[in-house]
Amino acid sequence: EFGSLKSALQDERKRAERNEDDLIAEIDSLEKRLAENLRLQETKQAEIQVLKDKIVLFEKEQRHGEKGRQKASESFQKRFAALYKNILVSGRAVEGFVDLNEEMRLRAEEVIHQLNAAPDLVTVKRKVFGRKNRETVLEVVFAYRGRLYFRRGPERRVEIVAIGTKNTQERELEFLASL
Repeated sequence: EFGSLKSALQDERKRAERNEDDLIAEIDSLEKRLAENLRLQETKQAEIQVLKDKIVLFEKEQRHGEKGRQKASESFQKRFAALYKNILVSGRAVEGFVDLNEEMRLRAEEVIHQLNAAPDLVTVKRKVFGRKNRETVLEVVFAYRGRLYFRRGPERRVEIVAIGTKNTQERELEFLASL
């Protein structure tokens, strides 16, 4: 009995040593994986910080661009008020005008000049609204893709409501529907 217990004890010691070796190997592999994960976490944190810095810089540039846009809008609003006495240009139209490229601005200003001088001679593409209880808004096309929307106000004075392009036409039409 003593011999069998002694052999069983030796078997248990061998198994314990194997388990201990396996556990030590597993601890080593887990420590390596932990170190690798910590390294990856540090690199990701560094990437996140770089992206946060870029976001801050982008927002700063965007605010600066917005200030430039606002100054341009104010400048064009003053210009339209000074040059074109017979028409009214809405703020929305000025914003759309600012969004145009230089060539399209020139073409849009030609149409604005025509509306100021002789609004009856301007070629109208279509009526946007003509239903009951709604004012008629007319659409004029310029530079192929440009769109200018105007209506006749009190005393037949022309009011330019919106200016945009073919790409912004849906937004402009939604705005006109809300008038």
